[in-house]
Amino acid sequence: MSKLPLPARIYVVLLSVSGLILAALAAARIPRATAYECLPFILLSAVASTMRVRLLPLALRSRAETSGAAEMSVAFAFSYTAILLGGAYPGALAALASGLSSSLLFTTRRHPLYRIAFNGASLVWSAWISAVVLSHVGGSFSHGPMWRNVLAVAASTYAYYLVNTMSVAGAVSLSQRIPFWSTWSEGFLWTAAPGYFVGAMGREWHEQEDPRGRR
Repeated sequence: MSKLPLPARIYVVLLSVSGLILAALAAARIPRATAYECLPFILLSAVASTMRVRLLPLALRSRAETSGAAEMSVAFAFSYTAILLGGAYPGALAALASGLSSSLLFTTRRHPLYRIAFNGASLVWSAWISAVVLSHVGGSFSHGPMWRNVLAVAASTYAYYLVNTMSVAGAVSLSQRIPFWSTWSEGFLWTAAPGYFVGAMGREWHEQEDPRGRR
């Protein structure tokens, strides 16, 4: 980390510490019943963290073919399910499990500690803000009309997408001293966003059609 420019070091430390504090808060305050209900999705987020899929033809035309921006992690579907079922607390824990397992367990090289912390913390922030947006836009989410459900899912998934991709683009732009907007727009703007929405809508429709009425 000492090789990073000072602004990049400050940014990485602030985001990492704040994100891990949010994760600790989620672990301390999550209700036991919610934890049991969402535990399978937290574990699946960790297992699926390195599985990636290209969901839309648009992703195949990405200008950043080697960056991975055109792909969406399968773990997002499980993290978002945890958000749908229990809100910010299980969503943050599922996101943290995904970030840590992809950096620690399912990798062929050893990542520096600051990068592991940053990856986990940025995903925690993404899930947390996504859950907050979902609760504010959705209102009586399980009983509302379809258009409101679609609006709530769209707003929350794009919030997840923006926080996740912009936090990474911010770190890259500060560490390499390149413009933030070009870093983010060329790597993420037209590729990753549609995949987040399609994946989230698939989970929402599955939940609505569940005959057990879990929501």
